[in-house]
Amino acid sequence: MVHRTYTTTMRDAPAFFESLRPAREALLLRQRSFRPFGPHYHMLGVIIAGLDVAAEFFTGNRAFYAIGDTARVGPGPLHGS
Repeated sequence: MVHRTYTTTMRDAPAFFESLRPAREALLLRQRSFRPFGPHYHMLGVIIAGLDVAAEFFTGNRAFYAIGDTARVGPGPLHGS
């Protein structure tokens, strides 16, 4: 068998998810071009929600992509430092 080493944390999660902000903004813009509540609109919503949930999970910041004051989950970042 091959020995594998797994990582249980993400180094600098806020910087990683910040680098994805332009992609998330592009998805939001594209979503606006589809008929609300149509299948394409919903599929882009799934991708956007996935980014939001992943950012919350790895950074501990409930509203990482929100503008303004953000709410933290717990005393510090989840699964890291």
